[in-house]
Amino acid sequence: MRMLISCGYLCACMLLAGVSLMAQDETTGMVGLSNNQAARLNVLNVAPASNATAAVCPAQLQIIDAGGGVLRQASVGIPSGKAAAIELRREDVTNASMPRIQVRGEVNSVAAPSGTTPVCSFVTTLEIIDEATGNTQVVLGGGHTIPAAPAGN
Repeated sequence: MRMLISCGYLCACMLLAGVSLMAQDETTGMVGLSNNQAARLNVLNVAPASNATAAVCPAQLQIIDAGGGVLRQASVGIPSGKAAAIELRREDVTNASMPRIQVRGEVNSVAAPSGTTPVCSFVTTLEIIDEATGNTQVVLGGGHTIPAAPAGN
């Protein structure tokens, strides 16, 4: 059974309208990961390049379990029009007594070394892949913005 849940039309319309987009922290919904499956978090930077140069958007990619534990993470720089991904195999998770675990993907914008964040816009998907066939079984798209912490926290 395949399920596709996606979003991206709004971003495409905003880009066509010339709206500036700032990177935001996003999370996917939760999805089950079982034996012989892998979770793959994909992040595409759809922000337009300015002056024929692609701004590299720094980000922290994470695959997180239902208890909030980080199972896999990577720091990446994603140029305009390019993508990055991380993958987690179910067998790589130490709690083998549970054949199925719940996971989600999270993308956090990171300030550039200059202390600024370039104009970025991420489209995020989380795939569940059958390791035996390589087929994608589930795709969750349309990340949800993580609200900023209140000032002073």
